[in-house]
Amino acid sequence: MESLPKRPLSPQASLARTKHLKVESITSTAPRDVPVSAPTFTHHLPPPSLSSPPPAPPPFQQPSPLFTYSMAGPSDPSGHRILLFDNSAAASFAPPPMNANLDEGFERCVWRDEIKSVKEGVDGLVRGLERLEGRTGGNKVLGKGKEGFVTWRGVLTKLITAPYEDRNSWELNAMLAPDGNIYVENHKTPDKSPSLYGENPRQKRMTYYGYSFESYCTIPPASSSQSHVRRPDSSNKAKGWGSDVDTNSEWCVVVKTALAGVRLVLGGEVDCVEGTYNGTLRNAIELKTNRLIRSDRDEVFFEKKLLKHWAQSFLLSIPTIMIGFRSDRPPTIQSVQTFRTMDIPRLVRDKPGGWQPGVCLNFGKQALEFIRGVVRDGEGDGRDTGKTVWRIKFAPLKGLEMRPLDASEIPELESGRPPIDNWIPARWGFLPGWMAPNASRVDTNLEADAQEDHQPPSP
Repeated sequence: MESLPKRPLSPQASLARTKHLKVESITSTAPRDVPVSAPTFTHHLPPPSLSSPPPAPPPFQQPSPLFTYSMAGPSDPSGHRILLFDNSAAASFAPPPMNANLDEGFERCVWRDEIKSVKEGVDGLVRGLERLEGRTGGNKVLGKGKEGFVTWRGVLTKLITAPYEDRNSWELNAMLAPDGNIYVENHKTPDKSPSLYGENPRQKRMTYYGYSFESYCTIPPASSSQSHVRRPDSSNKAKGWGSDVDTNSEWCVVVKTALAGVRLVLGGEVDCVEGTYNGTLRNAIELKTNRLIRSDRDEVFFEKKLLKHWAQSFLLSIPTIMIGFRSDRPPTIQSVQTFRTMDIPRLVRDKPGGWQPGVCLNFGKQALEFIRGVVRDGEGDGRDTGKTVWRIKFAPLKGLEMRPLDASEIPELESGRPPIDNWIPARWGFLPGWMAPNASRVDTNLEADAQEDHQPPSP
């Protein structure tokens, strides 16, 4: 294991400071020059103070894997990816070659439809829980009377790193389901809904470097050749190249955990494991790329990125992060550095631009409690209400805001989702329709029999 270079860091831009963290209700009306239909966020959680001594981290339960699944590219005109309850998209680690060209395979890459990918929401988690225990969602998994959250590792990463986020805004959707759990998905705002890469070729190329590094660091499992996961042709591959990149392919691990007593079911993509998956993530490795560090400014930027690297791996209990440092022109792997996830906070501790895991995890706890309180107060006991969807908005320096979506906003939220067959309604907000309190199954066999019964007799 290596340590970070010892360079002085410039102070990080300060965030908003408040003496006490509290939940506020905003009752003021919109200004006269704002249209009446403009959404008003009715609940607010301010950011924490960064000037006070950092609090001790709250307890975080060791994540326990529940199930895994793979995503494969679409096989029909709908364009939606295929969900497979197997490990066909898993990959095993292989040491990457030095000086490998990260542009390799760029022209052959298969890019997923980002809009359809976002519209998948939490379907993979819901379908996995259904398969695990029947149509009860996460109720039995988390325990009766101990309901919590079902969401993605990326969503919780956003929440716990929010105190140090000074550039990007984001939005989430949340629903309280009849099983008593709160389901949370990412929401793409209209200005971010078009292709994440199509309008920015440079960003697309930079994103590809991460996928390329993964290919150099992995080999497909032996069983993948017999799976539904499409692996692009790599007959002209470079030395050490695993397989051409198909960004539809994804291997997800879903775990059960808890943050300060708030119970969680989290799903997240896992890049690779050493050897083969054995039911735990003790041999899992998170793969990242970074430009070579050539200045103090580069180092400050890198150590800020380490916050999200740490959070992503910590939340799934992935013990190792491997970072490939690359040159610019040509983009080649110059060095590889391995970090123990649990050691990363110590590497940035007491530095001017550092961050504190206690601040992150405490705000994550407060954010979950804030969301839970708002959603449950707005829904009563949540067992027999309509499909209220809550929009959660974060902006740097402002913290979190929440509001219920208007009924006119629900159709757009439901549209474009992967099809759910044989259920009325097909969708309940952003959740599958079978989770609705009044859901009913359509028996297609009975319908066919009825149609036959009403056919006129043959002459």
